[in-house]
Amino acid sequence: MKSLKQNLVLAFAFLALAGTSCLFNACEKNSSPVEEIKDGLDARENEEAKDAAEEVGEAIEKTGENIKEAIKDVTN
Repeated sequence: MKSLKQNLVLAFAFLALAGTSCLFNACEKNSSPVEEIKDGLDARENEEAKDAAEEVGEAIEKTGENIKEAIKDVTN
């Protein structure tokens, strides 16, 4: 059985990632159809930076899901 300290660390990590994820979602702007077409054609301004930011956002979401599953496993 995991110790209380380990459970608290996992819970804190989850909350920190959830808070960060909320910040990313709050900063997300609605893209116009023109922006979406440019994205599909890789013709957006600063394309590499925008693609990297999208990948970071996806990685954070995946990490949050993994932490959530780990907490579920620990508590069950």
